[in-house]
Amino acid sequence: MLTLDQSYLSSNEITNFILVFLRIITILLLLPIFGDQVVPVRIRIGFALILSFCIFPIVKSGFDTAGWGFIDFFVATLREVIFACAIGYISKISIYAVSIAAQTVGVNMGFQVGSTFNPMMGSQESSFSILKTWFVVVLLITFNIHHFFIKVMVNSFESVPIGVSLSSQSLLNSITLATQEVFSVGLRIAAPIAILQIIINLTLGLLSKILPALNIFVINFPMNFILTFVLLFIILLTFLYYIYSDVFFRQINFLNDFVSKIGSK
Repeated sequence: MLTLDQSYLSSNEITNFILVFLRIITILLLLPIFGDQVVPVRIRIGFALILSFCIFPIVKSGFDTAGWGFIDFFVATLREVIFACAIGYISKISIYAVSIAAQTVGVNMGFQVGSTFNPMMGSQESSFSILKTWFVVVLLITFNIHHFFIKVMVNSFESVPIGVSLSSQSLLNSITLATQEVFSVGLRIAAPIAILQIIINLTLGLLSKILPALNIFVINFPMNFILTFVLLFIILLTFLYYIYSDVFFRQINFLNDFVSKIGSK
């Protein structure tokens, strides 16, 4: 008969495993590709369990939970969820930025009327926004950026071990900077097409003054639609290169800095 000392898992190890699994499953639910609603929940939970079993031997002796009460466990659980949510949010900077840019452009093109469900964002968005979001997803997979997300998730247990308290000030500053980055990148992505749409609207406004009989509303939508897609076709390679060479690397550096700052507080 096995005694407590002879059992394979002590209460300390069980608690650590639960916290490890909680951080991983929370990050996976928010990561691009892995956290999309098109991925079945069972697959996400199963993948999180596999990663937890792989990572657990590394971190199981890193923190002693002996003597913990319910409040201690609840606080540690809340801490892991908050930290994991921050990693997941920062990992989606590129997706959020492209979504904001495409939404801004898509509204002026009239796509907002025919909005559809975007599984990436879990909300209704224009078809143009979904198209550009899938461009980013293809780049994420093509250049193996999703492998980096998994690497950061694993390395986070070294920088921020289980049970270690977090700096609320550093966490808040990082989330604020990430939000600023989302809007900044989104405006830069939308800038070329947005400038074209402003020029089109100004031109049509002048035409309506010169030719009052001209029905501007009839030609506004098709002209916006055609010229915007022509410009998108012309700058498509530039757009994809900018996403890869600038947005992805800024996101990677931001994520690395966030984990290192939180861990070295």
